[in-house]
Amino acid sequence: MSQLTVRALGLSELAPRVVQSEIRAMTQECDRMGGVNLAQGVCDTEVPEVVAEGAIRAIRDGLNIYTRMDGIARLRAAIAAKVERTLGIAVDPEREVLVTNGVTGAFQAAVMALLNPGDEVLVFEPFYGYHVSTLKSIRATAVPVALTAPDWGLDIDAVRAAITPKTRGMVINTPSNPAGKVFTRKELEGTGGDCRGVRSVRVYG
Repeated sequence: MSQLTVRALGLSELAPRVVQSEIRAMTQECDRMGGVNLAQGVCDTEVPEVVAEGAIRAIRDGLNIYTRMDGIARLRAAIAAKVERTLGIAVDPEREVLVTNGVTGAFQAAVMALLNPGDEVLVFEPFYGYHVSTLKSIRATAVPVALTAPDWGLDIDAVRAAITPKTRGMVINTPSNPAGKVFTRKELEGTGGDCRGVRSVRVYG
């Protein structure tokens, strides 16, 4: 495609606001400085042999084409069985289990399914950068609610004050990235009791 054609097409109105994520920008700067990266989860451990052999076998057996958009049946059934075994919740692997490419992909799918442009979503600060950037990508508004240092306690009154008629969601990231905050039962019950009609996207990292 020629440069002239690209210029003629123009950029979408979203494109100028798309920037490098904070975590990747910090990784680039860390690499430039030769520092120790405590931000992005760049893993330097070996791939477990059973995983490597399974991948090689799948390629050799021709399992390298598109699959169902919600994941292969065997994996969805295994996930449903684990949820029932560990949480006591029965889920239908055909209708209630979705396999995604990582948690970021799951979050993107969830917000695209539940939210519209202009909707407000509460995020607890310090928050994970991708949660906010994902909300921005669908033109939803992230509304920060600060956790209280040093133990990152959640002020239920602050949550109530942040809720408006436009509030359509709340991100509960537990254990949280980056603070490692684990929300208590009291905090979770408090948010649930005051958020009737607000869709809660709970993210486990």
